[in-house]
Formats: sequence, structure tokens, C-alpha cells
Amino acid sequence: MCVTAPATDEAHASEPSLILQLEALGSTPEQAELRWSLGLQHVQEALLSASDVLRQHLVPTKTRVNRDLPPGWSPQASQKGKDSERRRSPRYPFIAEAEVTELASDTKLNAKTSDLGTSGCFLDMLNTSPEGTDVRVRISHAGTTFTALGKVASVLRNMGMGVAFRSVEEDQLAVLQEWLSQLSGDE
Repeated sequence: MCVTAPATDEAHASEPSLILQLEALGSTPEQAELRWSLGLQHVQEALLSASDVLRQHLVPTKTRVNRDLPPGWSPQASQKGKDSERRRSPRYPFIAEAEVTELASDTKLNAKTSDLGTSGCFLDMLNTSPEGTDVRVRISHAGTTFTALGKVASVLRNMGMGVAFRSVEEDQLAVLQEWLSQLSGDE
């Protein structure tokens, strides 16, 4: 069973809380095991829903914080302290579903973009690929899909990874440029 309950004190009243209670009772071990399995499915669904809700609430905060940062600041440059890691092109806040495929292992990972530019993007995800991994990125937005080959340029543990595009087909570049012109206001 999944129950959402309000916080009991004023300091945490605006924070969502989640209470999970799971019982696996049955008259036989088989019934108890079946109830346990069904309960775990409900818990998984509840956690996925809570994750989506949290992402929606965190996006405005991230955008607001980024506006207050000094020009040229990037998570990668501040993390490593290297000025040489500056991007080749501007990035724009851009939220879309993404799928990353590691080329060597054909491992597929789901992510969401948080920013996008002509030379790469940042993907919000907990399980990242190691820096230097060759990947295929597929981004879906407003009924259109963009696909490019790239390399993991940076990893922010438990946050996501930056991908530098290495090879973009001409038709895919047109999709990317259309999205970026909408984001930059150059329509």
C-alpha cells in the first residue's frame, strides 16, 4: 500500500512525504509470496511516480539558480577547476526524454536532458556511463527525434553526464538547429 501524507510540523509542511506500508500475509506461503510480489510492484510504481513529481519540482529551481551564476560557469569547469573545459557553443535549458546507448556494450539508459547546444547536452540520470565512453544519444521532443553519436565528456556523480556530440547526420542537424532556434528566440 502506498500512502502520501502531509508533514506534521510547519518546517516541513511544503515538502512532500511518502509513507510506504507493505504486508505479506496469507494463509499459505504461496499466497504470502504472491502478495509480497504484488506489493513490490506497487512500491516500484509509487517510487517512479514520486521521482517524476520531484523532477518537475526541481526543474524551476535549477533554472532559477543557473540564471544567478556568473557568465561562462559550467558544472564541469567548476568541478574540475579547468578553464579549458569551456563549451564550444551556448547551451539552452531544454527538458526532453532521452535514451543513451553505450556503443561498446549496446547498454541502453534512460535520461532527461537539462540543457542542449550544437556541440552537446547534459543528461540528468543517476546511473551514468564512465567518462570517455562512446554513446548514441536519442532525444525525443514534441513528436520529433534527434539522434547523434557522442562521447561522455564529464560525469557529475548522482546527477548526470555531459555528452559532446561527435557525429551528427545532416538531417539530424536540421532538427537540432530548429529546436535551438526556438530556444534562442531566433525563429
